[in-house]
Amino acid sequence: MNLSMPTFATNGYVVDLITFDGIPITLAINNVVTCTRDMSENKDRNLTVEEFVDHPRNQHRQIAVLDDAAYDTYLASYHQKAYFDKPPELITKACFIKYLEVMPALRQGTKLGMTYFLVAEPLTGSIVRMCAQYNGVYLTKWVDYLAPDTWLTPHAFRQVEVS
Repeated sequence: MNLSMPTFATNGYVVDLITFDGIPITLAINNVVTCTRDMSENKDRNLTVEEFVDHPRNQHRQIAVLDDAAYDTYLASYHQKAYFDKPPELITKACFIKYLEVMPALRQGTKLGMTYFLVAEPLTGSIVRMCAQYNGVYLTKWVDYLAPDTWLTPHAFRQVEVS
């Protein structure tokens, strides 16, 4: 989602478009920003969205207030870049086994000779760690368990250089 200019809805998620890390700064309800941890000197009173934007601590931020639909789109874009577009990581057999033994598998199986499992504990939402083994090579990657197109495939192993 490309938001070049700040957006100010009266209700929604208050985010910094520059440093967004998947978590909103706070919420805005009826054009009032709820208290935030990073502005503790103002914890006794709520600020309007405009007062929040103009606060000296926010001069380096690009603040936007996103309604539910806009936030969901923005968060999905963030997850795509932060997790799904990243290449898989090479891991050891011991690490693969450790992941399998420490946490229960949400799902596991074999596909075209690749053995895989999804770790049951999510990072956030439906994002989980996937571990896979193919021809003695072990990989891990963050995936969306609801979106199999984000999962590792045997093709991913051809793209990883084994040293």
